[in-house]
Amino acid sequence: MRPHLRTRHPWRALAAAAAVLTGLGAAAPAAVAADDDPAGGYAWPAIGALDLGDPSQENMVRSVTEYVTEGSVLSVDDTTTDGAETVVTLSSDILFDPSESALSKAARAKVADLVQDVPEGATVSVDGHTDSVDSDAFNQKLSERRAKAVAGAVRAARGDLRLEVHGYGESRLEAPETGDAQAVADARAQNRRVELRYGG
Repeated sequence: MRPHLRTRHPWRALAAAAAVLTGLGAAAPAAVAADDDPAGGYAWPAIGALDLGDPSQENMVRSVTEYVTEGSVLSVDDTTTDGAETVVTLSSDILFDPSESALSKAARAKVADLVQDVPEGATVSVDGHTDSVDSDAFNQKLSERRAKAVAGAVRAARGDLRLEVHGYGESRLEAPETGDAQAVADARAQNRRVELRYGG
């Protein structure tokens, strides 16, 4: 349990805050003397009683952080072809929590949407894959559970499809998990996937 932190001398914290506000161009509140707090409790002023002044243009500009979305939003799927097969690769990082195999309602809806264009009555292979983190046995079972979860969502959306469900664990890595820390992290994310494969 994290200990509760209490400021022993709140007037010192107020004085420090006043110094910061002064640096930002605001008027500082009056200094608080040590004898204002004889019993260890301080009556903090209401926010309306503080004259913070108007922030300078420079401080307003510095307070804004630009949010760059490029590269920060990951797609749940990637569709490619492998010979005569269509391969839909689903990112496990978006579909599942780490080391889990339960699909959220939104993930089930996304899977259902992805299989709408599969030819009627087609055979679909649902293949689960993991990265090389954890043991072979754990990864094998995790890949099987995730493939079954996705297959369940496919079956609920398209009862006409014939499903073949496989878990491959870490035996079929898409990318080598080598290089610097970022390269390894990127490769592992690529390897954690469920693939839907079908002809036509």
